Amino acid sequence: MILFHGTNTDIENIDLSRSLNHKDFGKGFYLTDSREKVQVL
Repeated sequence: MILFHGTNTDIENIDLSRSLNHKDFGKGFYLTDSREKVQVL
């Protein structure tokens, strides 16, 4: 399965200590299986 995250860099390890409590849906690492849903700035 290929999953996408809103970034333009490869992610080899998920580090939840870098996620923020008061952004989007709270602390976490969010993925989608749809490339169209990812908005990379």
